[in-house]
Amino acid sequence: MNHLISVIVPVYNAEKYISKCIDSILSQTFKDFELILINDGSTDNSDLICGKYASIDNRVKVFHKQNGGAGSARNLGVQKAVGDWIMFVDADDWIEPECLDICSKYISRNIDLIVFSCNLAADSRLPDRECVTPSDFRDILPRYIDKVVFTSPWCKLFRKDIINDLHLKFNEKLLAFGEDTLFVFGYLKAIKSMQLLSNELYHYVIENNKNSLSKKKDLDWHTKSYFLQTIFSVVGEIESIWNIHLIKYKCLTCELILNKYLYALSCSSFNIVRNGLKNVISCVDLKYLFEDKKYLPKGEQRKLFDILVRYRLITLLSIYIKFIRAEY
Repeated sequence: MNHLISVIVPVYNAEKYISKCIDSILSQTFKDFELILINDGSTDNSDLICGKYASIDNRVKVFHKQNGGAGSARNLGVQKAVGDWIMFVDADDWIEPECLDICSKYISRNIDLIVFSCNLAADSRLPDRECVTPSDFRDILPRYIDKVVFTSPWCKLFRKDIINDLHLKFNEKLLAFGEDTLFVFGYLKAIKSMQLLSNELYHYVIENNKNSLSKKKDLDWHTKSYFLQTIFSVVGEIESIWNIHLIKYKCLTCELILNKYLYALSCSSFNIVRNGLKNVISCVDLKYLFEDKKYLPKGEQRKLFDILVRYRLITLLSIYIKFIRAEY
């Protein structure tokens, strides 16, 4: 008999906080679920802690693999899951006791995706709304697609049959850099209905700095350029499907990536700085963002400028000015 919901937790050196995460899941008022713990090559006592829970609760399953990052661990979790729905939780986060119970009430309504709110920021609070028409998506996506509740795999329930039909996986080439956003957006472009919940059911723990990247990774322009190309392509498909323009999201994403890269450059030698700046200025994806009609439809140029100024995207604005000067 299949479990209705499979909760997948990638675990890597999480001995200090994995118990709180697991306890929050096993304490759910909704009982028809399985908990899949993927030990991603931990070198601490995480594997022993996970094994202890598996020995006392048959809903807990533990799988071990060599370290490959959260994306590869989630991929293995999806492969092992037997539930009809998939939920991802990070090992240092926790969920409210009624999380699965509240979400389960919408499972039978022919919904493709359930998204609920988290504690991370005020703008992460979603409205209670069912999106089943193109006009619903055109209203919601431009307003919320840049929020962390949309760009991250947690705070959601995904249908496993859709994941399987799409052959959707976390991109393991993008180790700890954007693979989660690409997964979510790849799923978004295939759905026809979505339920948003204002309930704050997920607690994201910031202080563990789980998403921080080393300076070496921040200096990897090839990975950043690859991510920009891939995410622009997926976002372009979403824009075409729902007939919307997601300029704000693309600008915010570019600014974030560029600032990470430029900050890493500031700690490097002048030769690395000079070559790095050449990479930024010659970035094909930025040229598309500023000039190509596919990314910047007629009449949207002013909107682009307004976004750059309103959100103080100084790095992107400086590059935009360079492109404008080149035209005259």
